[in-house]
Amino acid sequence: MLGIAQHSEALEEMVVYQALYGKHEIWVRPKTMFFDKVVRNGIKMDRFKEITEEIYAYYPELKDLKDLTWED
Repeated sequence: MLGIAQHSEALEEMVVYQALYGKHEIWVRPKTMFFDKVVRNGIKMDRFKEITEEIYAYYPELKDLKDLTWED
């Protein structure tokens, strides 16, 4: 997550974030949707999960992206 922004017309709070895959594009999503729950394979979970040191044990390839930013 890069930050919180406000929609210029609706004044809705939006989350600005960067994908950690593909072209590492920057996206916005309504804050309520960003922090909402989704159902995947019958399990209710957070739509997004913070990447912490613990997750690298399961997905070591993410460690290479740890310091990657749009400018890289």
